[in-house]
Amino acid sequence: MYEGDSDEVEQLEKRIIAAIFPPDAPPGQGPSMQVLLSALTHVLSFCIAMACPDCRKRIGREFRKRVPEIISDANRLAAYAKRDEHLHLH
Repeated sequence: MYEGDSDEVEQLEKRIIAAIFPPDAPPGQGPSMQVLLSALTHVLSFCIAMACPDCRKRIGREFRKRVPEIISDANRLAAYAKRDEHLHLH
C-alpha cells in the first residue's frame, strides 16, 4: 500500500477495477494491454492537467518515483494470486 492509502482509496480502486473487468463479464474479456494503458494514461493526464504547474511537476516526480514500486507490487500480487491462468493482455 502507498502512504496515505485509506478506505476512500480502496473504494476507488474497486470501482476502477470493476469498470475495467466487470464482474459479470466472461473470463478473459478484458481490454488489451495497449487499450488499457492508453485509457489509464489519458485519465491520469486529464487529472494531472487540472493541477497548477507546480503541482504537475510534483506529481510527475512522484509518479516517476513510484514506477518501480508499481512493478514490484504487480509481481508481488501475481505471486500472491498464484494464478494458473494469466491474462495475456497484448
